[in-house]
Amino acid sequence: TDTACEGSTTKLKATVAGVSLYYQWQIKDASGNYADILNIPPYSGANTDILTIANIPATLDGAIYRCKAYETSVCNLPYYTADIPLVVNAAPPTTPSQLTTAYFSTATFTVDPSGTSYQWQENRNDGVGFRNLVENANYAGVHTNVLTVQPVYFEMTNYQYRCVIAGICDAATTSKPATLIVDPALSVSNVAKNGQLIMNIFPNPLSGSQLNVRFDKALKGATEVRVMDKMGKLVYNGTLNINGQNTAIVELNHLAAGSYMLQVVNTTEGINQTVQFTKQ
Repeated sequence: TDTACEGSTTKLKATVAGVSLYYQWQIKDASGNYADILNIPPYSGANTDILTIANIPATLDGAIYRCKAYETSVCNLPYYTADIPLVVNAAPPTTPSQLTTAYFSTATFTVDPSGTSYQWQENRNDGVGFRNLVENANYAGVHTNVLTVQPVYFEMTNYQYRCVIAGICDAATTSKPATLIVDPALSVSNVAKNGQLIMNIFPNPLSGSQLNVRFDKALKGATEVRVMDKMGKLVYNGTLNINGQNTAIVELNHLAAGSYMLQVVNTTEGINQTVQFTKQ
């Protein structure tokens, strides 16, 4: 009996004594008959003493194999190994399998903590595939069962994350990938809470340098405003001049064309809102 993890590689070996030996690995079908295995993925070595099954799919769970060996120099008779059942443990899930979050927020992915070591990977959909992450200001816990991505940027939507885990199977196994979605609701220029308008900005797209910010009521206390580019870099930081009014102007001179986030914070009124806008 052989046990392997989904996505891993296993090898079945037949030990035969003799000369002029020919091997043919076989798999048992649903009707109980044996069919010869061909050297096409996931199989290789189908005509050798070692059958390799690579990137094992979960559908092979319960498959039964045997090796037929011919001694061709004397009797030309086939001999068969005992049946070898294969158990395939499903790849561990990455939780959540899909995470929708806001721009410049925090994304967290987890796998079961039953492994002995962990390596998180990221797929940026750029044709390179999954690459190992390193611990830095944007990624924390890359060698634990909990990965934290902070902050989340616009271009990270549809990025995938998975973890290579040792200690579950004989060889390291890879968790099923999870997908990160950047919240599309942030593309609107209005912010509402419980159905009531809190803040809107105009014009959006911005063609000049003056961005208007309007609230649903006159505000008290200091109102801070920040503007960040799509990589999260702070490009403007200032204070809105409201003075008991509900509308203010943010002067954004020398702002290059592109997508930006405007964050408004007023601790007196309990406002902390972020809105996307575009500069033409």
